[in-house]
Amino acid sequence: MNQLLFLLAALLPADVQLTTLDGKTQTGELQQISETDVTLQLESGPQTVPLAQVLNIARSRTTEPPLSAGGTILLRDDSRIIAEQIRKDATGVSGLAAFGPVAIPADQVLAVRLQPDAEQYRDQWRTFRERDTEKDLLVVLKRDRSGLDFLAGVVSDISEEQLSFLLDGDSVPVPLSRVFGVVFGRNQQEGRPPRSSVRVDTISGDLLMGRSIVAAEGIWTLETLRGDKLQGRLDQLQSIDLSSGQFVMLADHQPLQEEFSGADPRGSVTAVILGEDDIAFPEEEQLFRPRRNQNQAGQPLRMRQREYRSGLCLHSRTQISWPLDREFESLQAVVGIDDEVAYAMEGKNSVRLIVKADQDVVLDTVIAGRDEPRSLTIPLAGASTLTVLVDYGDGNSLCDWLDLGDARLKIIRTTESR
Repeated sequence: MNQLLFLLAALLPADVQLTTLDGKTQTGELQQISETDVTLQLESGPQTVPLAQVLNIARSRTTEPPLSAGGTILLRDDSRIIAEQIRKDATGVSGLAAFGPVAIPADQVLAVRLQPDAEQYRDQWRTFRERDTEKDLLVVLKRDRSGLDFLAGVVSDISEEQLSFLLDGDSVPVPLSRVFGVVFGRNQQEGRPPRSSVRVDTISGDLLMGRSIVAAEGIWTLETLRGDKLQGRLDQLQSIDLSSGQFVMLADHQPLQEEFSGADPRGSVTAVILGEDDIAFPEEEQLFRPRRNQNQAGQPLRMRQREYRSGLCLHSRTQISWPLDREFESLQAVVGIDDEVAYAMEGKNSVRLIVKADQDVVLDTVIAGRDEPRSLTIPLAGASTLTVLVDYGDGNSLCDWLDLGDARLKIIRTTESR
């Protein structure tokens, strides 16, 4: 019954919220996505927005995906397809997703989970998925269901009732009821998958990475990174993220190094208030560590009443470095003291923000609580490393909550990537 109610709710007309590069939003009914534009039906009539200006299209009301009684197909490009009737043969892996049947070449599949998701097995399953192995890992349920175990070999096919497993030269049929999942061996010659331009999340829990997406007459069509097409109904979509082809959000970019070197210098006002020996360094690190997509109090990032869904809140004294690999042309962000503490101390609290591209200082400025948030575009073309240091601006760290709202790295657009 819950599944039926979920599906009925999904079929009801749903408004979407469209967010553009400048942070503005519009809410309406999604009519069309072409190769160049997105069209929304607003109360005032149709509104067309250039696709290159769109960051995200998302349902106004988030729908929690239902618990799946089926399995999952995990792809090497980070796509995740919730599917039933998962099969494998010499050509690849197939299954039935909520948006329709899928067939994926074998070399594109990282793993398949054949049993329903279960919290008690998640950590073990994740560990198996992350192993670097040349052989396939057959992950099975222990007989007492207390955990998972595995065998290394070759999975040649998966049929309706059993799996064929080649172990030490012998083919062993394994009942599917015993199989939790399969992690397929990695080819050591595999390179990094191409960068996606589109991320699609569905109300069923699918995550699909692709090159492009179009939509018309209630149907979306996604071109995947491997060049084939997936289709489904617009009412099945949760969100369409178009930022990945243009930007990498800094909060999602894996840092090279993250260093917190203490909340306050000895002898400062705050050190006296806290007691220089009252807070051990590990406890300071836990209290004042960098926060992603939230402020130091675990609340949404907010500057002058504007909320930022993505970004960082950094406490002095924090330094973080990220790899660039000469792939990005600039860092863009709105910087300022978080509203939660901006008006404390009459706005006199301040931090010093230093940004480096490799060893070159490209920004060195002091930001006070009374200052209006400022938009920054910092050139990074040709740089291999980005380093951000939030230092003491006034000799102590009282209310030093620096927000980098919507902080993102703009990808260099080559002829090939257009």
